[in-house]
Amino acid sequence: KQHTSARQIFTEVLDIFGKPSRSFCKALAKFASASEAAELKDIAEGARFKELQDLSVSFFDIFKMFPSAKPSLAHLLGLLPAMKWRLYSIANSADYTPGVIELTVVINQWPSKGGLKTGTSTKYIQKLKVGDKIAATMTNGTFTFPKDDRTPMVMTGLGTGIAPIRSFVQDRMYKKTVLKKEVGPMVVFYGCRHEREEFFYKEEWELYKKEGVLTTLINAFSHDKPHYPPKMIFVNQRMEENTRLLGDLLGKQGGYFYMCGLAVAVPGIDKALKGAMVAEGVCTKQGEDAWMAKMKESGRYSQESY
Repeated sequence: KQHTSARQIFTEVLDIFGKPSRSFCKALAKFASASEAAELKDIAEGARFKELQDLSVSFFDIFKMFPSAKPSLAHLLGLLPAMKWRLYSIANSADYTPGVIELTVVINQWPSKGGLKTGTSTKYIQKLKVGDKIAATMTNGTFTFPKDDRTPMVMTGLGTGIAPIRSFVQDRMYKKTVLKKEVGPMVVFYGCRHEREEFFYKEEWELYKKEGVLTTLINAFSHDKPHYPPKMIFVNQRMEENTRLLGDLLGKQGGYFYMCGLAVAVPGIDKALKGAMVAEGVCTKQGEDAWMAKMKESGRYSQESY
């Protein structure tokens, strides 16, 4: 039999540093002293809950604020949610760089009224040392790929969303340079805030271009000069500037389109994509939605957003 220690439960199972809910505060009141129970109920039902949210308090913070609340371990298993998996796209090709799994991770930090906060997962990763072992699992992605390596691929990677895009380019790099296969055009629209801090794998993109694998790299550094401030340039705007390229590769040559990044960017990217097809005569304005639907149904449009 395998035994699980209390330490493992709090470090690997329960989301002790997650965000508490009103219902949690109300339930915890049952285990607190009369005065602290009243305060917890007030938080659960009143405006103070929003104040604690602005401070980015965690379950752990609540327990420290109300030391009289001491539920048993059995009760804690019901009070606290399980820790959710953090899914990261693999950033390398197993053929091009065998024996390793590479990730593109940015430390998730944000300011709150309670000070600078760091995400649970990235804080854990930040503290890892070379040689440390971690618990991990693999899952299948949602991307679909053309059967013919000569089929064009147009990709948009936003921030750390560039990770799977890099693996796609490496895959064709391997096929071209090692297997000596003919590969089709690859275009990458890369969006991030600042070139200096967030333009990842800069030297690699140049290598892929030199080898004839990456046809075009188009950047959108939203918060860099000379356009910022006040104007911000995003990937969808770069796409609107390159309608002929998109119309040729996706419309006339039957290429595949990939998007990986923040979900908030999807409407703008889809609009730019449909606009390019209309501008280049691939479809009419009235038929742009049908064109997009057909792209998705056929597997030629893949999206991984978060």
